[in-house]
Amino acid sequence: MFENKTIFITGGTGSWGQELILQLLASSPKKIIVFSRNEERQVQMRRQIEDPRLTFFIGDIRDRKALNTG
Repeated sequence: MFENKTIFITGGTGSWGQELILQLLASSPKKIIVFSRNEERQVQMRRQIEDPRLTFFIGDIRDRKALNTG
């Protein structure tokens, strides 16, 4: 279902988001974009899950300009 797809996850650095990302990585996506407000958690996640398919963006889903960047 997610094979070779690009997936955009908001709030991906929370506990639920991290578990979702781990499950999705097992489905062979092309790329997963993790969009969240917490830079520190993004750094931690990048260190815990070293996978070139993960891309991180900092922002708030309520900020349309930040969403367009992601």
